[in-house]
Amino acid sequence: MFRAGSPAIHAFTLAFLERVTARGGVLRYHLARKKVPYFDPATGDAVEPRQENALKFERFIFDALPAAERWLVVQTRREEEFAPLKNATGADSPETVFRLMTRLHAGWLERAGVATHGHPVEVSPLFALDADECRAKLSRGLEVTGPTLLR
Repeated sequence: MFRAGSPAIHAFTLAFLERVTARGGVLRYHLARKKVPYFDPATGDAVEPRQENALKFERFIFDALPAAERWLVVQTRREEEFAPLKNATGADSPETVFRLMTRLHAGWLERAGVATHGHPVEVSPLFALDADECRAKLSRGLEVTGPTLLR
């Protein structure tokens, strides 16, 4: 099954951004209903609302795409390009980002013939930006015997 989505990674020229934001620009507002915690003024207690109690007006940069003369969409594998960090714990947390990142990097080493034995592997972007660059820089006889950072 094919699923598509946007991680909202964009590259724009400064001239384009100046054009689409001039005099209010082309970016329209979107209305989002939110549950916003607040303090009860009578008791001073923190309240977690059960239903939406606030309105948020948002603008999204992708709304500028129709104003562009040229644009390009790049399809990638989610597990290679997208590990969102949105929450302190649980889904999309530092823990899940670390797990996805170290799984990706361990795969780079394993494709280069280096067994990781299930140990977490982190590859600094100062060392390599992809599997091919990583493979080219690996030391002969590299063995992963515990958590590993290549930098």
